[in-house]
Amino acid sequence: MTINHKKENFSRLEISNKNRVPIIFSSPHSGKKFTNEFLEEINCAPSNLFFLEDKYVDELYMGSSTYGISKIDAIISRAVIDLNRGLSDLDYNLIENVPSIILDSIKTSYPSKYVRSGIGLIPKVNQFDKEIYSKKINWKLIKDRIDKLYTPWHTSLKRMIDDNYKKYNFLLLIDCHSMPPNTNLQKDYDIVLGDNFGKTCGNFISEFIKSQFEDMNYFVGLNEPYAGGYITNNYSDKSKNIHCIQIEINRDLYMNRKTLKKNDNFIILRKNLNLFMKNLSNFIVNNYQNRIAAE
Repeated sequence: MTINHKKENFSRLEISNKNRVPIIFSSPHSGKKFTNEFLEEINCAPSNLFFLEDKYVDELYMGSSTYGISKIDAIISRAVIDLNRGLSDLDYNLIENVPSIILDSIKTSYPSKYVRSGIGLIPKVNQFDKEIYSKKINWKLIKDRIDKLYTPWHTSLKRMIDDNYKKYNFLLLIDCHSMPPNTNLQKDYDIVLGDNFGKTCGNFISEFIKSQFEDMNYFVGLNEPYAGGYITNNYSDKSKNIHCIQIEINRDLYMNRKTLKKNDNFIILRKNLNLFMKNLSNFIVNNYQNRIAAE
């Protein structure tokens, strides 16, 4: 099997060129890199931004290409620009000199729930709800982030989707994330799957994935409290057999949230995820043609 590894300014791609299956894993929040422009603009220490990342998620799914699954990871930190947001999630109150044509397009749906919570396309608060910026950012700098970081990453993801779909007339995109523990629950979820209540992914896939993790003795939730984000909602089209689902993994399963270091369960979780990827690959290969024929 030939594996194509490609690293760019905005993404890390891992594509299986042989025995490829119509599955893509994306990890938009695993990036760690800050741009020089960003570091000059912020009003807090970079160390106070690491909790915005889905730390180690890209490593948890290492080995996906072994099972014919393609993967795209972010390199740029979510603090710089959030790849799991739409352009309409831009907080124009954070920016100065915004062209009127841009303002008009944003205001049609402004403010989104992400903007209201401070974690829009350009996050403005860190994990302590402290302001990341002390002053407004010039529109030219934001446009530069969009043009050089956001758009190229989504262009690569869209190309991967199109290439797979052209070959198989079927595509499953899994958007990979991590989540903090929810102390409000009597029993916290280990894993939460999000298919926007069945809108972005076929039930036969969601149920299979849920059963896989439950068979490994994980406590699995569906759509609560996370039903999916921009990526799953933007790229799914069930009518064309393009299915998208989000996987959130509780960080306590694999890392110490205070030290940000991997815990003893990291290796166990990664092995389980490799088994999951193997079983998922076989399941899709054995079932997707039947699903297409049934349409």
